[in-house]
Amino acid sequence: MRHVWTLGLFCALLICSCENSDKWIALDTHDTLSFEGLFATAAYYGPIELNIKNGQFECLSFGVNGRSAGKVVAYNTVIDFVDTLVFATHVIYGPIFVLVGRYNYLYDGNNLKIQRNINGGVIKYELFAKKAN
Repeated sequence: MRHVWTLGLFCALLICSCENSDKWIALDTHDTLSFEGLFATAAYYGPIELNIKNGQFECLSFGVNGRSAGKVVAYNTVIDFVDTLVFATHVIYGPIFVLVGRYNYLYDGNNLKIQRNINGGVIKYELFAKKAN
């Protein structure tokens, strides 16, 4: 009877592990990575680019205040963008959609999904690895 229970438990674990086909991995911010995609809020959306290299990042969005750059750190499902450019433009021009601050993320080696709750809403980024030329 004990072997039947052990076999049943093994089968249940095997079935549960096969249900989720998404393989999320840790983002290594010391790699050289380039992404492009879209950001979206309830009121705005637009294209965005993200480049990461040696723990540094540059983010470009198409708008008045569409650039941020600085240090990036990722751990577990959290990613921090410590910007050195955006404070002055944010104060002068208003809302920003480049990556600045702490976000939750999921990465599968090709697709990078980033999101954060902000001011009662959500800002989401759907990014895809750029193809090498």
